[in-house]
Amino acid sequence: MSLLDDLKKKAEQLQTDEQTRSAEASRNIAAVDGKLRQIFSYLEELAKTLAVIKPEVSKPFILGAEGKFEGLRQSDYFADYRLCNLQNRDHFDNVSFLFKSTAERALNVEFDDALFAERFEKSLWGYNVPFKRDDSLNAQRKIVKVNFRVSPEVRSEFLFQGEHDAGRVKITCKNAGRFGQDELTFDAEEIDTAWLDELAKFIMTETNRFKQMGRHQQVKVSIQPVELPVPAYKIHEEPVEEKAPPAGIVGAVKGLWEIWKK
Repeated sequence: MSLLDDLKKKAEQLQTDEQTRSAEASRNIAAVDGKLRQIFSYLEELAKTLAVIKPEVSKPFILGAEGKFEGLRQSDYFADYRLCNLQNRDHFDNVSFLFKSTAERALNVEFDDALFAERFEKSLWGYNVPFKRDDSLNAQRKIVKVNFRVSPEVRSEFLFQGEHDAGRVKITCKNAGRFGQDELTFDAEEIDTAWLDELAKFIMTETNRFKQMGRHQQVKVSIQPVELPVPAYKIHEEPVEEKAPPAGIVGAVKGLWEIWKK
């Protein structure tokens, strides 16, 4: 075989490999696009249904040692989607699903230490929980007490993002059944009617089985974006008593003093 024949053979193999990759990419894009459309259609109908039911949240949302939200009810559901252009066509890029869980009783949290108050405020911002903060200052304009009035409102979000090249759907769940964030990944072929029903149960906090579904979940780790504050405590400063020197030393000092006076 001549050199030219060898080069032609390599070129043909490269073209074949490229066509195979292109065909596989097209299949993955079509599969992910179809599943995202199915997810959006399901969530849109689910939002209309749950808006009437307003399901009660069975488990409390816990804010560390500072308190918890109980008796929450879901409401204000909203489903939306975004498109992207792939291979000169519009495809579903992501689907979002938002809702709130609210109760009647606000949570009052008080700190005597500004450092722990800052840590608690950081967690509230991280969990997207609305609140009001009141600081008490002393004569030197130093914070001596911080009071938080935390609204009993949990804002939850599900973001379904298409990983088109890999044929997968990545899901980011924020404040789903608890404060914090989780990331889940599913192959497009895993998403079916049973999968959608488990998703609905997870949204309504009836079960956590959805988080264990799928062949990729064993490598995923639950993510807590914000460190929970440790409980506040009061700092008491007590005066330090001066101890008298040993009797032997006192006697020696007195003896030197008497000699000097003479």
